[in-house]
Amino acid sequence: MSLKPARYLFLTLLFLSLPGQAQIDREDPAYQWDLQGLFVDIDAWDQERQRVLGEIDKIARFRGTLDESSAALHEALRFISDTYQEALEVYVYASLQQDEDLRNTAAQERNQLAEAMFARFSQATAWMDPELIAAGEERIRDFIAENNDLAPFRHQLDNTLRQAEHTLGAEAEQALSYFSQPFDAPSAIYSIIANSDIPFPEITTPAGDVVRVDSQGYGMLRSHPERAFRKQAFEAFWNTWLDYRNSVGMVLNSHIQTQVALASARNFDSVLERELFEDKLPEAVYRTLVSEVNKALPTLHRYFRLRARMLGLEQMHYYDIYPPLVELDAEFDIESSKRITLDAMDMLGDDWVNRQREAIEERWMHVFPQQGKRSGAYMQGSAYAVHPFVLLNHNDDFDSLSTFAHEWGHAMHTLYARQTQPFETAGYATFIAEIPSTSLELILQQYMAGRAQSVDEKLFYLGYSLENMRGTFFRQTMFAEFELALYESVERGDALS
Repeated sequence: MSLKPARYLFLTLLFLSLPGQAQIDREDPAYQWDLQGLFVDIDAWDQERQRVLGEIDKIARFRGTLDESSAALHEALRFISDTYQEALEVYVYASLQQDEDLRNTAAQERNQLAEAMFARFSQATAWMDPELIAAGEERIRDFIAENNDLAPFRHQLDNTLRQAEHTLGAEAEQALSYFSQPFDAPSAIYSIIANSDIPFPEITTPAGDVVRVDSQGYGMLRSHPERAFRKQAFEAFWNTWLDYRNSVGMVLNSHIQTQVALASARNFDSVLERELFEDKLPEAVYRTLVSEVNKALPTLHRYFRLRARMLGLEQMHYYDIYPPLVELDAEFDIESSKRITLDAMDMLGDDWVNRQREAIEERWMHVFPQQGKRSGAYMQGSAYAVHPFVLLNHNDDFDSLSTFAHEWGHAMHTLYARQTQPFETAGYATFIAEIPSTSLELILQQYMAGRAQSVDEKLFYLGYSLENMRGTFFRQTMFAEFELALYESVERGDALS
């Protein structure tokens, strides 16, 4: 059967990067986060780390006092919360510095020191939940009712009481606390392997540019319009990973085994039960999602057939998933991404737009990819008294613009939470964390499609929306289903290879 070849659109829009427009200097410090709002230098960071360690050692004096009075309970909770907030700033500084270049061994050491500090905090507070539970729910609730100063801690106390059947005795909790850092080792090892140690190859693009096919490079090359080159990039990236399958598989196995053991130690029937219990979610929520996504697979397959037809392919492969359905010859550099995002968010009102405009002009972001930098994108919002930080790997394409909007959805969520909530209740559950970020992506897509200057331009944005639905709804659920299969396999006593 003869298929129509893909149509390519070459557009120049006023809000995109135009020929002759001043090039952005990727080395400009304006596009790198300024950590001096946390600490002016490494010496100041280390002095604060040492001071926080001293504060952690003082926590022991509150042991045995939590049920004496509401005032005693408040004094302990306030001191521990303040210490935790200060410890978070120490951790955030070290973590962000490490993520700039995961090959930097000095930064790795500082991050390990910060993690060791948190391990000390866990050890110093391991007695708290058993002591609160031993005091009894009635007494704790009476304290909350009689002392308004305990209001910021109500949710924490409610959660502690709710977890009574999964909380061990003081001695057992203390023993588990000593392993908090080793429990995180698989994640740390994987991060170093993936972002620092694997020697990813370089390939030459059809335009003659030499590109290193690491996570950042692959993310850019996988949507290239030339199919043979996409395949070359795909094979260069994934064949390199294939060489490390045994090491990475063992890291994953270690993580799975650790989580299964921890769930069992805390009297959960499964890791799934433990994970959902954290956010007070019924298992039916997860099971229903997986079931409905599987029922909707014919829609996904229909999308793949549409994609193959529009790209002119008889047989679609994995490396054909990411190129746009029609080509848009335009760059979305970081300054364009700022302007477009602010224009799109106009529907959210002046307060939102003004607040976001002010925030994105501050040095809160680390924008561009560089060798050794952590791949992907994230928002780090744990430094409550400072501001959120955003890591990007901006490649000047529409996906980078969408990612920019997504991560700033997280950042704005965090800023508004801090405006209305104290530190103790400003956090939010993972279950709702992606709602504002995904909403901003949808607003952006609607904005771009609504202002398209031609049918093909509109098809570009609608095609991206379809791909976003595949990645967010179908792929993420596939990951969750696969993860559960791994856990259930180990819980049955099977081996992973």
